[in-house]
Amino acid sequence: MRRLDFQGTKVAVIGMAKSGLASVELLASKGAIVRACDTQPLDRLPGVAEALARAGVPFQLQSWEAIQDAEWVVISPGVPADLDLLDQARRKGARV
Repeated sequence: MRRLDFQGTKVAVIGMAKSGLASVELLASKGAIVRACDTQPLDRLPGVAEALARAGVPFQLQSWEAIQDAEWVVISPGVPADLDLLDQARRKGARV
């Protein structure tokens, strides 16, 4: 099985529940340039600000601006796969 090398790859992770946060931590540990996004502000996401700070990952509210530079977009299981935002990312050439 071929392993993906994320070193230096720009990745946006949408959804900061358990799976999304775990994705952020793993990708950051593999050298990806990660940006975390959610529809909720950090003050409504207990423990997320601290975890992102430990991983050195910035946070933005979910928007096109937050993901427009991403080469990859990872979505948490609770995030609808039919978001217009994801269609925009696909059209731009990002892998979702």
